[in-house]
Amino acid sequence: MTLIIDPLEQEQEQPQKKSKPDSAKPLVGFLFSYSKTAEGEYWPLFEGKNTVGSHKSCHIALYEQSVSNPHANIFAIRKKGEERLEFRIQDAGSEISTIVDGEQLMVGDVASLKDRSVIQIGKYNLFCVLIDYVADQMAPNPDFSPVGKADKDFSTLKEIAAQKESGKNPNFTTT
Repeated sequence: MTLIIDPLEQEQEQPQKKSKPDSAKPLVGFLFSYSKTAEGEYWPLFEGKNTVGSHKSCHIALYEQSVSNPHANIFAIRKKGEERLEFRIQDAGSEISTIVDGEQLMVGDVASLKDRSVIQIGKYNLFCVLIDYVADQMAPNPDFSPVGKADKDFSTLKEIAAQKESGKNPNFTTT
């Protein structure tokens, strides 16, 4: 296990810049869970830092008694000059630790995440689906021609950003 320093904390020492809303950051994956309901829940992961905890201010809010606030941070970072995203998770001060693919992380410990990793945070078991849009050569199609306008356009996650800005943290379930 290694210890890393949150690269975003160093930015806070400099004059505050407005950070991009989540909808402006590239989507790089999802966490899925069937721990709460048989229908399942999912949360989007964005490039950069994704906070996980029991408070509504977390990017991934898990409302369960055994989840700390904060509990963990998930990082999706592309180093300068590197083609691939690195996915890592760090225990951010949880009371009962974070478990990744069977490996227990204590406060400050870091582990690599890979596609299909399983993370245990409190009573939640979270399944990772990770996407490296650059390495996988995924980009908007310049010939894309939308037809009509959907009431809820989840493909761009505009609704998630709007709910976050209004102070709500959406936990989407398939109901």
